[in-house]
Amino acid sequence: MQAIEIYLHLVAQMRDEVSALPNVVLLKNSFFYTKLLQEGYVYDNVKNWTRRMGDLLARDKILIPVNKDGNHWVRRVISRKF
Repeated sequence: MQAIEIYLHLVAQMRDEVSALPNVVLLKNSFFYTKLLQEGYVYDNVKNWTRRMGDLLARDKILIPVNKDGNHWVRRVISRKF
């Protein structure tokens, strides 16, 4: 198991156990961001991947893992609340 998978598992576990956290959705698939931006920004490329998550834009935050250059992981955060 890669370090990013362990990290994502811990984030999901904390989200489920701590009720004071904001309404957050965690996308665990590290290929999501790459596929989303494959041909510019094309939501249709990943629409089926999120259909069971409900309305993503109703969430406070969306967390997306991103692999940079094949050797470094970052987390993108889309936040609807400032």
